[in-house]
Amino acid sequence: RQMCIRDRAYGQADWATARSRLEQAAILVDRLAGSAAQSRYGPIVWRNLGRVASEQGDYDRAEAAFRRAIDLEPDNPINTIDLGNLFARQNQLAAEQATYATAIDRFAIGPQSVERWEQITLLQTNYGLALLRAGDWAAGLAAYEWRLGQPPGPRLIDGVIDRDPAPGLTGGLTGGLTGGLTGGPRG
Repeated sequence: RQMCIRDRAYGQADWATARSRLEQAAILVDRLAGSAAQSRYGPIVWRNLGRVASEQGDYDRAEAAFRRAIDLEPDNPINTIDLGNLFARQNQLAAEQATYATAIDRFAIGPQSVERWEQITLLQTNYGLALLRAGDWAAGLAAYEWRLGQPPGPRLIDGVIDRDPAPGLTGGLTGGLTGGLTGGPRG
């Protein structure tokens, strides 16, 4: 029992140290407004500050930090995913759903890199889970199953995801699996 209490106290001290350092870094990057350093490091500092504040249960500070990361780096879905996860942690289902839905609409447009495709997949999965937690079974299952209908992994052609999940096969994921099981072509 003593060891458990000591380990927990050490963990809390570790979070407090991390948060203190991130608070100092956040002040520094905000003083560098408009600089290359702010645009490069600012979102990372604010996102990590939000994560630490969330772990400590300071949800207002975490939300403010995630929103600041979004302001500094609006084209990075990870900032929005973290904000949605914060709402999930607080059981704010409507805010969580709205955050994910807005991000899906915004980021699912245009050519996608593999990294962006993975982020959109995570957004869609989290959105489906949020709907399921709220009891909207039909919409939640449809959103969650969206991921199951995606190809096992995107193919890149000139740095852009090829939207044809399995060239030469029909049935997308099923066709790819069937081809693999029967020894047929995998595309």
